[in-house]
Amino acid sequence: MQSFSERYGHVPVRSVVQVGQMDSPLRTELWNLTHQLYVKPVQASYGADFDHLQYIWTGLMGKEIDRFPPFFHNELKQWTLSEEWNRVYDLLEYLTFHKDHSDLYNEVLVKHLAGYRFLNGCIVPISDSHEITEIEAAVTTGSDPVKHHLQQAIQLLSDRDTPDYPNSIKESIAAVEAFLVPITGKNTLGQALTELKSKRVAAGRFEHRALLGAWSQLYGWSSDESGIRHGGETVPHEAITQALARYVLITCSAFINLMTAEQAALGTP
Repeated sequence: MQSFSERYGHVPVRSVVQVGQMDSPLRTELWNLTHQLYVKPVQASYGADFDHLQYIWTGLMGKEIDRFPPFFHNELKQWTLSEEWNRVYDLLEYLTFHKDHSDLYNEVLVKHLAGYRFLNGCIVPISDSHEITEIEAAVTTGSDPVKHHLQQAIQLLSDRDTPDYPNSIKESIAAVEAFLVPITGKNTLGQALTELKSKRVAAGRFEHRALLGAWSQLYGWSSDESGIRHGGETVPHEAITQALARYVLITCSAFINLMTAEQAALGTP
């Protein structure tokens, strides 16, 4: 069952993608997997990997070799749960180099919307803070209907147990539609973009038909009667991934921010 905060959209924007941080649920699950894959086997044959553990103690954790603890796994657990986020990723890289379980770690990183993945033995970024900034700005500056749809999109995307990527995409697009209603007087995105083309309400800087046409096509795959928003089969369910839902959320947020800036340039409330 979702918590009160999750049900009513009070989900932090930064839960959409974890960049430059590592929250407690992610740390805990990474530790649980590390314990299962690396610590428990070593406990069964402690001496076999003694040098390996000593390197973690001295090289990664920066401890004195003569203070190597008899219950090393307790120290490693506390370190994993409290150390700087980037140092934890250093540990995971070392462990997977020793014995590769990067695919299992990637499953955890996907589940918790971490902005990093294992690729060829190294942890690499798949997102950056600029994407988060776009979402935060759109949520902050948007009207109540816009904010509501964006918060719903975030909630559906960031649910770790039962994420709903198709409906997250629907909410992201609904946020753009809600934003354009007072500008164009139209209730659907297609009609609103057509109105932008005809009335040039975009301050004359990006009303070019090709650019607005590109936006129409970008959203069209989800908005026509056989697309995502109408339960159609044009977009296969397996193609509606976390990455795609995040992309649509970021793109819609960036569109709202662009239009907000243009309206401010026009002096339009």
